[in-house]
Amino acid sequence: MNNFTKEFGAFIAAYLLLASVVFWWALLLIVFSPIQVPVSFVAIFYEKAKGWAYNLMIGEDQMVNAVHGGNMDTHVSGRVGWHSINGSRIALHMERPINLLFWIIRRQVNHCRSSIEYDEVYHRHMGR
Repeated sequence: MNNFTKEFGAFIAAYLLLASVVFWWALLLIVFSPIQVPVSFVAIFYEKAKGWAYNLMIGEDQMVNAVHGGNMDTHVSGRVGWHSINGSRIALHMERPINLLFWIIRRQVNHCRSSIEYDEVYHRHMGR
């Protein structure tokens, strides 16, 4: 198999995996919206509620990571960043749109790699 074919396959796999992550995120947002929406609204006016809203979002992210075979205590972004550093072609392709999204929303540069929790276990492989 030539290099273009491998790279194209990794690109397709990355975007299919991203589509699955988006699907599960959307599903969880629908399921948790009865609590997430009011808490997020209250967080606009009360500083103490911001931590609660943030914790709900972190919990949803960890659940999406666990649904995709990852450690239940890590985040999708950190897992993608860890696998990117370790040479996964799929993760390298996934990293670009995730980093772009967080740059647009929070002006955060290199979100995936800065989300790595080095004390956690990223044992599942995303492919090379």
